[in-house]
Amino acid sequence: MMIYRFINGRAKLASPADLSYLPIAHIPQHEGPDLPIELKSCDEPTETLGVFQSPSGNDNGHLLRMQEKAYDWLARVNSSNLVPSEVWHSLFTQAIPSVRYGMVVMLNGPRELEDTMMLWYFYSLPKLGVNRNITADWRWLPRRFQGLGLPNFGIEKLSEMIQYVLRHWGSKEGVGMLLRRDYELTQLETGLSGNFLVRDYKKYGFLATRGWVKTLWQYCYYYGVQIEVEGMDIPMPRERDFPVMEKFLCLFEQPELEQLNRVRHYKKAYWASQLLEANGWSVRANALGRSPGTATKMEFPIQQPTSGDFALWETALRAITSPSLELSPALGKILHDGFDKVVWWEGLGNEYVYRSEDGLRAKKYRVDNNRRSTRSTTALVEDCSSTCDPPRTKYRLVSVHETLSSVQYHSECLYKQFPEEASRSLVDKMQEPPYGSLFQTIHIPQGGDWIVEAIQHGTLMAVHDGSYQPDLDPTVCSAALALGCSATGRRGVISMAEKTDEHTASNYRGEALGALLHAALMHVCTQDETSTFQPVRVGCDNMGIVKHAREYKLALPDKQKQADVIRSMRAIIARLPMALNYEHVYAHQDESRGAEDLDDMEQLNVIADRIADNQLVHSVAQNDFGASNFPDEGVRIYCNGKKVTAGARRSIYEEWGRR
Repeated sequence: MMIYRFINGRAKLASPADLSYLPIAHIPQHEGPDLPIELKSCDEPTETLGVFQSPSGNDNGHLLRMQEKAYDWLARVNSSNLVPSEVWHSLFTQAIPSVRYGMVVMLNGPRELEDTMMLWYFYSLPKLGVNRNITADWRWLPRRFQGLGLPNFGIEKLSEMIQYVLRHWGSKEGVGMLLRRDYELTQLETGLSGNFLVRDYKKYGFLATRGWVKTLWQYCYYYGVQIEVEGMDIPMPRERDFPVMEKFLCLFEQPELEQLNRVRHYKKAYWASQLLEANGWSVRANALGRSPGTATKMEFPIQQPTSGDFALWETALRAITSPSLELSPALGKILHDGFDKVVWWEGLGNEYVYRSEDGLRAKKYRVDNNRRSTRSTTALVEDCSSTCDPPRTKYRLVSVHETLSSVQYHSECLYKQFPEEASRSLVDKMQEPPYGSLFQTIHIPQGGDWIVEAIQHGTLMAVHDGSYQPDLDPTVCSAALALGCSATGRRGVISMAEKTDEHTASNYRGEALGALLHAALMHVCTQDETSTFQPVRVGCDNMGIVKHAREYKLALPDKQKQADVIRSMRAIIARLPMALNYEHVYAHQDESRGAEDLDDMEQLNVIADRIADNQLVHSVAQNDFGASNFPDEGVRIYCNGKKVTAGARRSIYEEWGRR
């Protein structure tokens, strides 16, 4: 049982002694007496599937289990007659896999893990034929840097955590949803803007409670790894809005920031607009004093701030607004409804004020002429007892002070009105975010709308190909997509070139980029359409890419080459409303057969091959390349500012070894 006590505003897990007043619970048995449920300390680890964990997050139990496995292996080696080469083999095939099992869920810090396992290495080195007194760093420095190449358990753990994120992030299944929830809760708890995983853990880590995502943040900071999470920024509700915690960070030190963060949780505020009235400059009454904040859709930690916390909070609010608690300049127009559970607004040219909790149905109010208004508020009365369909266009957001006996209109602010989208051709849509930087060169006649019609009628054919010419530039590869309609005979091509480095660029990456071009185009064609789409026939001369496109639901292995491109391509394919029927097309058929002897797919392959070559030559000559951050990657990994395109473990070891 986990019960928290608040001591000076800080939440602490209650000990078994604190819970001695509770009656002992029992489990009924079919036969024999009922069994009592033992009351344990939240720090006491329990084994589940070979992993020792405790509710408090104290994972020393599993670290001790890792040590037991390590020293048991060492004892067996010491009592054997194995020569050093055999001990090395046993270390990597038996000891390391056994010891590292379950590390991905541990919350121990990297320094603690390194120091613990380094001692094991110290005692193991003589049996490996190595002087145990060599400098510690040489023990686990990669062999390419003249080290022994023993695994660094901190890097091993970080690599497993990254692979865990890459495998499950964005999934609608249990683990994927839990990962996203953990990230969002930590994001709200810290109050930091943007992606907190790239912020300074040493400086801001105290804002988060110990947990899996915080541990990932700690390891990333320790080993110089950056994780970029796509699409996780909290949308700004108003123009010129800002996270209040970012302002506090500029004015206060850590002890005061801990106090302010507790009150911010209690007041349920992430954005400044959640503390201000609709006019955008006056502080809400419930943002002061001991009253909890406005009910919100956001989920904040439960807090019980002290009197000193509330006093500091009011001082901080005056510091970021003004002594009179008025913000200048005021926040701008409303961009969306925000995060309050109850939203009040007016329609254009409408005499009513609407109140809604779900955004679909609303109650409407009008000015109560029988009640006296004040300088700052106007009394409202419900117009009818039943709910109604509110106007679709919201004109003004309204601040209302609602109590059991009255409803008072305080102030309002205009919604920002976005113009209706004009009719656009397919080519116009392709040049917009998020795929605009991907479609570098487009040659599609008649605006491309015929492609959408071909998908609807099942007559679209597509073949993609890649190009890599290391003699021209070993850091550049390109891709092209050739399209055709079997009914109308229309053709079109799309191409791009990417510049990375000599270790990343390859013909295989070019082939993968071609598959990404096709998947992205299919998504643009179908995202705004409500029609029924037929399967699309797709060809590629690389069987590896064909296999990845067919098996888009399977997880990628840790050492997968060009994983960033393949992951993006698979994520897009998974969202398409129709099937992609991939087939293998033999390359360079025009070298042995005439054009009249080639079928449609083979002809498209010849076109894609030539266009890819031409795009590469042109891009190198003009120094013009497409972006390397692809849409729908979900998560991007960087080591020392360099994007990781394959397995994270090797990249982290390499950058760590260089340092």
